[in-house]
Amino acid sequence: ASKPKKRSKKSAWQRYMGQKKNQIKFKSGKMKGRLNLKAMSRAFKKTKKGGKK
Repeated sequence: ASKPKKRSKKSAWQRYMGQKKNQIKFKSGKMKGRLNLKAMSRAFKKTKKGGKK
């Protein structure tokens, strides 16, 4: 039995993505119901964690 690998720490973006309240979804069109990553990215960059260091 091999020992379990240590999980690497999630990036700020991955943590942001994982929270339901931050998820911006398409409301209509063929992408309806899917995550709008472009809009999420813009919102993330405006947060304290997402800005340039």
